[in-house]
Amino acid sequence: MLFRSVVQKVGMVASRLLELCIEHGMTPNLSKNKTEVLLSFRGHGSRKQKKAFFGPHASKSLPVVTEYGTMHLPLTTTYVHLGGLLHHACDQRDEIKRRLGIAFSTLNHHRKLIFRNWALPLQKRCQLLESLVLSKLLYGAETWVVTEEATVAHFHAAVLRLYRRLLPVPSDQHMADDEILTLVHMPSPIELIRRARLRYVATLHHCGARQEWGLLAADTAWQALMEADLERM
Repeated sequence: MLFRSVVQKVGMVASRLLELCIEHGMTPNLSKNKTEVLLSFRGHGSRKQKKAFFGPHASKSLPVVTEYGTMHLPLTTTYVHLGGLLHHACDQRDEIKRRLGIAFSTLNHHRKLIFRNWALPLQKRCQLLESLVLSKLLYGAETWVVTEEATVAHFHAAVLRLYRRLLPVPSDQHMADDEILTLVHMPSPIELIRRARLRYVATLHHCGARQEWGLLAADTAWQALMEADLERM
């Protein structure tokens, strides 16, 4: 009964939003990855609901009744908005893995021309790595909150693999993390995240008194990370 009530309320909200769009002369794009309903069932009985809405035989859409007819909105558990992955969990594990995939794809695309081109000085290749690859990797990193050490270790190892690609060493040659960081003169993986958060706070500070400060203060996990960054700095 609880899940049914939640779905009914979601349908009512979606119905009103769609009607407002039409009343303002806008035609909603109800295609997948454009307009979707983000649902995440939790608690007792949630497994049955997940199977009903997301199972192999489910329609994976939510019928919404409006004054202009019935519309079917695609259902999803994650949604990419403005380049970032949205979901109900606070951990950014999936977003970090997605960003790492984008970073390695970008590096491989420019591998022969730039990053494995030994005619270019290492310093120049490091600069290009930061502008072309790390910029994509760290998009939205100022808001990341990671609660699992395995994710931290995975991110650390992946960034060092990116750095190592700049060095003319065999793939089977062992190199310590400190050795790689010393050769490329690049920040450590954790420092990359710290810099992103500190820059974000500086940007908010220059914006003056805004409502976002109250929202950020309520995010105790992110606030603890920022306090640690400030102490580190």
